[in-house]
Amino acid sequence: DHAPPTAGVSALHPVALAADDAAVGRTLAEVDLRALTGATVVSIRRAGAAVVLPGGKEVLGAGDVLELTGTPDALERAEVALRRGPS
Repeated sequence: DHAPPTAGVSALHPVALAADDAAVGRTLAEVDLRALTGATVVSIRRAGAAVVLPGGKEVLGAGDVLELTGTPDALERAEVALRRGPS
């Protein structure tokens, strides 16, 4: 029996990082998605394994799939920030 999602917050939203994305090679703390966009990285899938509740020192790499949660607007801003950097 699962609780309903929080109002306005979506289910997990996957974002796969490409080699030329701005976030690649940076730590979660450097990217600072929560402060910048309101979205939260819940886990990172890489090479068949998952890092659940990753810490700020986690370095992002090409091929990583970030599982994000947040409002639809926060998720959209987060994907743009991961791909292009902060605006």
